[in-house]
Amino acid sequence: MDLPESHAHPHHTGHRWVDYIIAGSALLVSVISLWLAIGHGHTMEKLVAANSWPNIENVNAIEPRAAGMAFSLGFRNSGVGPAFVETIEVWQGGRPVASVRDVLRSVVDAAGYRGKPLILAGSNIVGSVVPSRDTVRVLDVTLPGLAKSSAATLLPINAGLRVRVCFCSVFEECYVADSAAARQRPRRVDACPVPAQPFDDDLSEAIAAKPEAPGPARDDIAAARP
Repeated sequence: MDLPESHAHPHHTGHRWVDYIIAGSALLVSVISLWLAIGHGHTMEKLVAANSWPNIENVNAIEPRAAGMAFSLGFRNSGVGPAFVETIEVWQGGRPVASVRDVLRSVVDAAGYRGKPLILAGSNIVGSVVPSRDTVRVLDVTLPGLAKSSAATLLPINAGLRVRVCFCSVFEECYVADSAAARQRPRRVDACPVPAQPFDDDLSEAIAAKPEAPGPARDDIAAARP
């Protein structure tokens, strides 16, 4: 037995202008829902990025220790996400500095140090990841026997240092932080630029080779781990 065909038709009110209003309202609601969904997605992306935002700051210190006065050149990630450090540039008195050993030599020369062997340590940071709230000291040197009153001789070294570092987040969003910039606020860049004079942060040779430690009197200065 053949049944009559049945076709579903949209419900009509019988008033064409009312049907137009209902159809238009449904379309408008759909467009608004889509717009809200896209906006929510963008907001979530920004929230995730904000919760992974790194911020590398240059932190140097001159401080007294039990053995003597100490100078350190370091970096701290004050952001909420890990930072991959791409490059470092350092200037001393406006002149580019090639390596951490040059900074060490400046410290020793400024102090006119002729005392006991240096207590020297340092960690590489270029090409490594710095966790959130972590601090890495690229150079940490203690000058045993140097009096606290001699700290003033190291102040020009600290004041004359300018440091620029480029780092990226886990989302490959890169920033350049310059210690000469106001409040050290990082500047967003598409990619880390190639430095004219990259800074070599490897201090291992100076630590391993005691007779080769830099300074005005090499025979009197040696390097050793604390």
